[in-house]
Amino acid sequence: MGSGKGAFKESSSSLRRKNMVVDNSREGQIAAIQKTFERFIKKSSSTSPELRGEKEFLTSLRHPTKPELTAVDSIPVFPDFATWGNAYTHMTFDVDPEISNKRSSREREEGRTQRSSNALIKPMSEAGNPETWLSYYLPDMETAKRINHRKRSRAQRAASGLSARDHHDDDDDDDDDDDEDDMVFTLQRDYTYTTLKCDALSTLVFTLRDIPETKQKAAFYNPMQSRLMLRKKRAKRYEDDDPPITHIDAKTRRMNSVELVAKREALQAIDC
Repeated sequence: MGSGKGAFKESSSSLRRKNMVVDNSREGQIAAIQKTFERFIKKSSSTSPELRGEKEFLTSLRHPTKPELTAVDSIPVFPDFATWGNAYTHMTFDVDPEISNKRSSREREEGRTQRSSNALIKPMSEAGNPETWLSYYLPDMETAKRINHRKRSRAQRAASGLSARDHHDDDDDDDDDDDEDDMVFTLQRDYTYTTLKCDALSTLVFTLRDIPETKQKAAFYNPMQSRLMLRKKRAKRYEDDDPPITHIDAKTRRMNSVELVAKREALQAIDC
């Protein structure tokens, strides 16, 4: 019987991969993802000569259940480099927390949207009672306007190419977070909750915006760290010595050292 040979010859493709230099910087990741689009279009064009470019390829795509719909554009997808260090929770309500039987005017409806998009959800508990619940608070209109103004300022900084990497390490990328005025929130209702398993990258939130360097539109995603199912809590009768917290006066602050370390460690996962 002949003995088997232990030696083997590496293919040229595996050797190329071994010698490949990978650029894990933010710009390198963007360039690498864009190249995957270009290679896919090129490969599709070679197997189907009628697909000479992206426009022809998009036209050839068909919606799985609505064949009359056609694709009109494609955009790259990236991790959200600016906010990757944040932790997000996906919350599902049993009914719309802002539902009302009263018909409201358009102005009141717009005001309601401004407030509900900036709601605050606070964990609550009682001394000596193992039960915990979540309280849903809405800002007053003045607070909602200030929060929305801060959001617009952040979006403008992102559009101009500024990010967390352009600030000092002891900064949290919120130049306008030194506002000394209180933000006023009012209790709307309490909720019981169930924590649901959220596998890694199983639930994502996407934001559409332009890449600052190229002004090309792209989708940026963040993973949900956890999922909660919220149900309206039965109203409780409070004693005089145990009143509910009906109003919260909140202030913004800079991130502390522990939070900054956690944020930097999260960003290292995408080499930012």
